[in-house]
Amino acid sequence: MNMEKEILETVLIELLEESKRINLLVEEQNKEIQELKSTISVFNRKLTDINVLAPDPDTRPLTKIVAEGISSIQKIVTAQPKEVVHEKRILFFPEWNQKLYYKIIFGRILFWILWVIIATYCYFLGQDYLARHY
Repeated sequence: MNMEKEILETVLIELLEESKRINLLVEEQNKEIQELKSTISVFNRKLTDINVLAPDPDTRPLTKIVAEGISSIQKIVTAQPKEVVHEKRILFFPEWNQKLYYKIIFGRILFWILWVIIATYCYFLGQDYLARHY
């Protein structure tokens, strides 16, 4: 039992020394953290003290160059001779919208031509029927 007491006593002593060393390290870390906080606050104060405002850019020369370019282009366009060409022509097939044209032609006109053919056939049948009964 005596030996167990000695072992326990040495282990406790070692643990106590270790905890003292850990406490010292924690205190040192806290001091360093405080120093860093103070340097950061000093740095932040310096940043807020620096108040640099950039001047507004002067765009007048650029707008002048652009305005001159636009006016020169307008002068060139107005100075060019304009040619007016009157065309008179008859088109059997359209130059544009061919799909719509063919839809109208083959969709509607053929439909009505078919109805005219059916109506004339019915007319001739009716005429023949009337001729036989009278």
